[in-house]
Amino acid sequence: MFNIASLSTKEQTVVHLRHPVTDELLYADEAKKKPIQVTVYGSGSSVYRNALTAMQNRQLKRNKKQMSAELIREESTELLVQTSVSADNFDYNGTPLTTKQAWTDLYNDVSLAWVREQVETAQGDISAFLES
Repeated sequence: MFNIASLSTKEQTVVHLRHPVTDELLYADEAKKKPIQVTVYGSGSSVYRNALTAMQNRQLKRNKKQMSAELIREESTELLVQTSVSADNFDYNGTPLTTKQAWTDLYNDVSLAWVREQVETAQGDISAFLES
Protein backbone atom coordinates (compact mmCIF):
# COMPACT_ATOMS: atom_id res chain seq x y z
CA MET A 1 0.00 0.00 0.00
CA PHE A 2 1.25 3.50 -0.84
CA ASN A 3 1.78 5.84 2.11
CA ILE A 4 0.43 9.20 0.92
CA ALA A 5 2.27 10.91 3.79
CA SER A 6 5.49 10.21 1.89
CA LEU A 7 4.48 13.14 -0.31
CA SER A 8 4.10 15.61 2.56
CA THR A 9 5.55 19.01 1.82
CA LYS A 10 8.36 20.66 3.72
CA GLU A 11 7.79 24.06 5.34
CA GLN A 12 10.35 26.08 3.34
CA THR A 13 12.15 26.10 0.04
CA VAL A 14 15.10 28.01 -1.37
CA VAL A 15 14.57 30.01 -4.55
CA HIS A 16 17.82 30.45 -6.46
CA LEU A 17 17.23 33.61 -8.48
CA ARG A 18 17.87 33.66 -12.21
CA HIS A 19 18.99 36.47 -14.47
CA PRO A 20 15.80 37.98 -15.93
CA VAL A 21 17.13 37.94 -19.51
CA THR A 22 19.58 35.04 -19.79
CA ASP A 23 17.85 32.77 -17.24
CA GLU A 24 21.26 31.90 -15.79
CA LEU A 25 21.45 31.22 -12.07
CA LEU A 26 22.76 34.26 -10.20
CA TYR A 27 25.81 34.18 -7.93
CA ALA A 28 27.47 36.87 -5.84
CA ASP A 29 30.95 35.64 -6.77
CA GLU A 30 32.83 34.50 -9.86
CA ALA A 31 33.55 31.08 -8.36
CA LYS A 32 29.78 30.48 -8.19
CA LYS A 33 29.90 29.41 -4.57
CA LYS A 34 27.55 32.12 -3.25
CA PRO A 35 24.11 31.69 -4.81
CA ILE A 36 21.73 34.64 -4.77
CA GLN A 37 18.67 33.12 -3.19
CA VAL A 38 15.55 33.70 -1.14
CA THR A 39 14.10 31.23 1.37
CA VAL A 40 10.31 31.24 1.65
CA TYR A 41 7.57 29.39 3.47
CA GLY A 42 5.16 27.35 1.37
CA SER A 43 1.39 26.97 1.45
CA GLY A 44 1.73 23.82 3.55
CA SER A 45 3.37 25.68 6.42
CA SER A 46 1.62 27.16 9.44
CA VAL A 47 3.42 30.49 8.82
CA TYR A 48 1.93 30.76 5.33
CA ARG A 49 -1.53 29.63 6.46
CA ASN A 50 -1.54 32.14 9.33
CA ALA A 51 -0.47 34.99 7.02
CA LEU A 52 -3.12 33.99 4.48
CA THR A 53 -5.82 33.77 7.16
CA ALA A 54 -4.89 37.23 8.47
CA MET A 55 -5.12 38.62 4.93
CA GLN A 56 -8.50 36.97 4.35
CA ASN A 57 -9.82 38.29 7.68
CA ARG A 58 -8.77 41.83 6.73
CA GLN A 59 -10.57 41.45 3.41
CA LEU A 60 -13.73 40.17 5.08
CA LYS A 61 -13.80 43.20 7.39
CA ARG A 62 -13.93 45.51 4.38
CA ASN A 63 -16.91 45.58 2.13
CA LYS A 64 -16.47 44.78 -1.55
CA LYS A 65 -16.73 48.43 -2.56
CA GLN A 66 -13.46 49.17 -0.77
CA MET A 67 -11.46 46.60 -2.75
CA SER A 68 -9.21 47.98 -5.48
CA ALA A 69 -6.37 46.70 -7.62
CA GLU A 70 -3.97 48.67 -5.44
CA LEU A 71 -5.31 47.09 -2.27
CA ILE A 72 -5.13 43.59 -3.75
CA ARG A 73 -1.50 44.26 -4.75
CA GLU A 74 -0.75 45.58 -1.25
CA GLU A 75 -2.27 42.47 0.35
CA SER A 76 -0.33 40.11 -1.93
CA THR A 77 2.88 41.98 -1.11
CA GLU A 78 2.13 41.64 2.61
CA LEU A 79 1.60 37.89 2.19
CA LEU A 80 4.90 37.58 0.34
CA VAL A 81 6.75 39.65 2.94
CA GLN A 82 5.28 37.64 5.83
CA THR A 83 6.37 34.37 4.23
CA SER A 84 9.89 35.41 3.19
CA VAL A 85 12.48 33.99 5.56
CA SER A 86 15.89 35.16 4.36
CA ALA A 87 17.97 36.51 1.49
CA ASP A 88 21.38 35.00 0.90
CA ASN A 89 24.31 36.80 -0.69
CA PHE A 90 22.50 39.97 -1.70
CA ASP A 91 20.92 43.09 -0.26
CA TYR A 92 18.57 45.76 -1.58
CA ASN A 93 20.25 49.11 -2.28
CA GLY A 94 22.77 48.48 0.50
CA THR A 95 20.09 47.45 2.99
CA PRO A 96 20.10 43.87 4.28
CA LEU A 97 16.76 42.13 3.90
CA THR A 98 16.21 41.71 7.61
CA THR A 99 13.19 43.96 8.17
CA LYS A 100 9.62 43.99 6.96
CA GLN A 101 10.21 47.38 5.33
CA ALA A 102 13.25 46.18 3.37
CA TRP A 103 11.31 43.19 2.02
CA THR A 104 8.33 45.40 1.18
CA ASP A 105 10.55 47.87 -0.67
CA LEU A 106 12.18 45.07 -2.67
CA TYR A 107 8.91 43.41 -3.66
CA ASN A 108 7.32 46.77 -4.57
CA ASP A 109 10.23 47.90 -6.73
CA VAL A 110 8.80 47.72 -10.25
CA SER A 111 12.30 47.74 -11.76
CA LEU A 112 12.89 44.45 -9.92
CA ALA A 113 9.50 42.89 -10.65
CA TRP A 114 11.32 39.80 -11.90
CA VAL A 115 12.51 39.04 -8.35
CA ARG A 116 8.95 39.10 -7.04
CA GLU A 117 7.73 37.00 -9.98
CA GLN A 118 10.39 34.33 -9.47
CA VAL A 119 9.70 34.10 -5.74
CA GLU A 120 5.91 33.97 -6.22
CA THR A 121 6.25 31.35 -8.97
CA ALA A 122 8.44 29.12 -6.82
CA GLN A 123 6.20 29.60 -3.81
CA GLY A 124 3.21 28.52 -5.88
CA ASP A 125 4.99 25.43 -7.22
CA ILE A 126 4.18 22.61 -4.80
CA SER A 127 6.95 20.46 -6.26
CA ALA A 128 9.50 22.93 -4.83
CA PHE A 129 8.33 21.91 -1.36
CA LEU A 130 8.55 18.13 -1.85
CA GLU A 131 11.56 16.18 -0.68
CA SER A 132 13.70 15.15 -3.64
